[in-house]
Amino acid sequence: MVSCMSRRSAVLFIVLNLLTAAWSSIAMAREWKVLTHSAETQTIYTQDSGLRGIEGAGRRAFYVELVRRLLEELNQPANISNVPLKRGLLMLQDGQAEALFNLVRTPERETQFKWVGPIDGGINRFHQSSRRPTGIASLADARRVGGICVLNGGVHDSTLVDLGFTNLVRANSYTICFAMLIYGRVDLTPATRIRGRELLEEGFTQTEIETIVPTPVILLESQG
Repeated sequence: MVSCMSRRSAVLFIVLNLLTAAWSSIAMAREWKVLTHSAETQTIYTQDSGLRGIEGAGRRAFYVELVRRLLEELNQPANISNVPLKRGLLMLQDGQAEALFNLVRTPERETQFKWVGPIDGGINRFHQSSRRPTGIASLADARRVGGICVLNGGVHDSTLVDLGFTNLVRANSYTICFAMLIYGRVDLTPATRIRGRELLEEGFTQTEIETIVPTPVILLESQG
């Protein structure tokens, strides 16, 4: 079995080659402004090094280190800023930034940006609390719950709005959504995975985190 580090090294090698080829074609003399989002608990910022991924902290930490390496390959300063997703999308659309990662590729966004990658992919399921099971078996069932927490401006937000959902509660991070699920303030939240490390750092116990369980209902499959 290939180790996690070996798999990530292979991904890094492949993606660096793909992205360097794509980004080299749009290289500019001025310094790029590169954005990421929802990375508060997986990154650290220092005056000397800028934004860095914390080793072993999770996917977003890995993305930050991958893009730092890419920027070095392109002779660009590794100047990455962490912003709320909705602000990052607006900055990218208004030309205030050159790149935003990791962003889910959707038909709605297809013509709004130039895409490179993908870095990864995932299945986005609704998650619920085992202490308050909803019993949902379909999207129709999900319409009837009291509240669904989504990342403000994210792909789950726009997808559910397009499907006519009106029971959405918006938050600025997935960690907040999972915390609300634990506290019983919402009934569901869609995600590719549970943010266990981030929740531990926020003071939740392992027992509380283990009450978050996936439902059989898939909202979408995505590439980042």
